[in-house]
Amino acid sequence: MSLLHMPAALLFYLAALLLTALGAVWKKGLALSYLGGLCWAGGSLLAWYGGAPPKELLAVTLLLLALSGLQTRREGNA
Repeated sequence: MSLLHMPAALLFYLAALLLTALGAVWKKGLALSYLGGLCWAGGSLLAWYGGAPPKELLAVTLLLLALSGLQTRREGNA
C-alpha cells in the first residue's frame, strides 16, 4: 500500500479514523465526525498528490464511511 509510505497522509487518515469512531460512539459527537471528515479530505488530497492509486483512496473512504454508519447512539422521540 503506497498510503503507508506517506507519513502526512497516514497521520491525517489515523486522525480521521479516531475522530469518526469517537463521533459515532459519543452521544454529542457530531462535531467530531465532521472533523474526521475534514481529516479524511486532507489525507486524500495529500495521498492523491503523492501518487497513491485511486483504489487505495476508495478503500480508506469505504472504511470510514462504514465506521460512521455504525452509530451506537439511539435517537429518541420522547
